[in-house]
Amino acid sequence: MAKPVANVPADARKAIGKAFPALAKIKDASLREGVVKTWYMAWKESSYKRLEDAPMGVGRPEDSLLKHVNAVTGSAYAIGQQLQQVYGTKLNFDYVIAGALLHDVDKIVMYEGTGDKAKHSALSEKIVHGAYGGHLALLAGLPMDIVFIIMAHSPKVDVEPDSPEGQLICHADLAVARTPKGVTDKPRAGSPH
Repeated sequence: MAKPVANVPADARKAIGKAFPALAKIKDASLREGVVKTWYMAWKESSYKRLEDAPMGVGRPEDSLLKHVNAVTGSAYAIGQQLQQVYGTKLNFDYVIAGALLHDVDKIVMYEGTGDKAKHSALSEKIVHGAYGGHLALLAGLPMDIVFIIMAHSPKVDVEPDSPEGQLICHADLAVARTPKGVTDKPRAGSPH
């Protein structure tokens, strides 16, 4: 199990920053550092030498964890901007970005292998998705609101996010996960268009 870290090595910090460009948009330095520490702890515990090798899940060789997390983060941020502009919705965009970047952080330790050879790890057999990510976020000193976003974002748990930021991330996650990759302009069979 992960232990809290005081410092993230420079090479790991650089790799995490490169993997998640939206990290630079987080204005609160302590929140940004907590996101980096959370990802570092998860990555260090995983079987992956590179973040890019972590799969989104079993049976999804076409999708990487990084692509999914970045798509959810970008989607949640863009929708949040629209909600703010059109409806005047008040959102903490640092929390939107941090929560979205961390919503699936535990998947890097819940799966092993890559591509068609990805499989569930022993940890995933014992802990529900989101719970371990929340634990890591607590170890990194992140606010309880971020921890709860991570723990409550999945439809597999019995609670829903209790903040507008959490609701936004939950819906963005489902939209990205359920949208076919490589959407084309060709109508689907049976489509009226």
